[in-house]
Amino acid sequence: MGRKKTVRTCPLRHLALEHSGHIIIQQGTQSYSAVLLDTWVTQYQEAMVAQGVVSGDRLVVLTLDSLDTIILMLACLRSGVIFCPVDPRSLVLRIHNYCLLIKAKWLCPVLDVFDDSYTDYHYLQLPIRKLVPVMPVEPVIIDPEIIMDLIATSGTTGAPKAVAHNFLNHYYSVVGAEEVLTLGFQDAWLLSLPLFHVSGLAIVFRCLLAEAKMIIYDKSKGLLSHLLQATVTHLSLVHTQLYRLLERDTVNFRELGVRNILLGGGVVSGDLVKKAQQKGVRVMTTYGLTEMSSQVCTGIPQFVGASVSSGSILKYRELMLNNNDDIMVKGKTLALGYYRNGYLQKITDDQGWYHTGDKGQWYEGKIFIKGRSDNMIVFKGENIHPEEIEQVLLELPEIVQAVVVGVDSVELGQIPIAYVQSRNGTLDELVIKQQLASRIAHFKIPYSIVLFPNIDTFSGIKPSRQLFQRFAEKSF
Repeated sequence: MGRKKTVRTCPLRHLALEHSGHIIIQQGTQSYSAVLLDTWVTQYQEAMVAQGVVSGDRLVVLTLDSLDTIILMLACLRSGVIFCPVDPRSLVLRIHNYCLLIKAKWLCPVLDVFDDSYTDYHYLQLPIRKLVPVMPVEPVIIDPEIIMDLIATSGTTGAPKAVAHNFLNHYYSVVGAEEVLTLGFQDAWLLSLPLFHVSGLAIVFRCLLAEAKMIIYDKSKGLLSHLLQATVTHLSLVHTQLYRLLERDTVNFRELGVRNILLGGGVVSGDLVKKAQQKGVRVMTTYGLTEMSSQVCTGIPQFVGASVSSGSILKYRELMLNNNDDIMVKGKTLALGYYRNGYLQKITDDQGWYHTGDKGQWYEGKIFIKGRSDNMIVFKGENIHPEEIEQVLLELPEIVQAVVVGVDSVELGQIPIAYVQSRNGTLDELVIKQQLASRIAHFKIPYSIVLFPNIDTFSGIKPSRQLFQRFAEKSF
């Protein structure tokens, strides 16, 4: 024993060799050891080889089953197959077009909604998982520099992009945040974010490298039931998830064993963060993006007015603001590029910086995100960041979630429209506008404030701004 862990060996196999009985995954009442998970990964890898999937092939994974997703990801890592997780709830045509973009021929599992006209695909058949683990005898060597995964992201344009990462990107993303996240062998992280999103995958890599337990999330049960059933020390949440959790005044994070909450996914409420802190948990806000393999900045939040900081720069990352407050990033976590039609497209300028499209401001060593350049609303000649209005709306106790978009007007340029999700499902627009009048400039008060439409408005971990934009253009 005592083998050295390196970036050229599979982290799960290392754990299976060193601590074979260590519980690495918990799903409901079932617990799975490192050696059993390793056995399943070997099974899936052998099934891929037997069915003709070879290194460099793109395997599109279409499942909400977190356990299968984790096993497939590790099987791909070991075999050199490119892991391509996609939200299976997406429109069939959108999935098909994305497969064309990345030239994928392999899908898993079989999608019933793919009719006979989709004949260009091969479907990977998964084996029945063994009940008895097989003890491994040697490390599994991997190539950490080749493309490991393609993560689908639409940014703010709605046009699909496939962001290519290698294992080194994810490795440095984890080790560069170790001192901040303090995750160890005895800890457990709830997989509360989707694994087709980089923030969800980041939890898996953190746990594998720290040898911490992953708690598989069952959406039908809700967050609180998971915290009551298992000892969860670390949580990744977005604003709405934290809001729903804190609706129960009896929640006490210290009693539940939760020590750390990583809060991301866009605009967050300062009052909500303070309320969570008062319940005995360390809340860390974060700024990240798919192109940087998840986190760029993380830290204990600082409050300036309604604004909440998104932490300080982490190791192995660099962040720079230009004269227009545009955020540019680089570092060892920066993705390899965008994958399109079999080739990698460069995503940096000549100095190696990736232009995020976000605007920010430094204050006492912490980054405050002002919004995105391409979200800017120009109303009566005034520039409005919709994120600023969203931030103030979230400070109102009756508002759970908010999205602000601009609708073209011949006379006014663009008019800001606010969509909100309220605590009780009702809305008094006049009262909301009166509350905003004392908090933001008059020209920033939305022209109209309406409830969320009765459709699925989320894309990944946060509301889809493109969907709200299209909805507003049809409605106003």
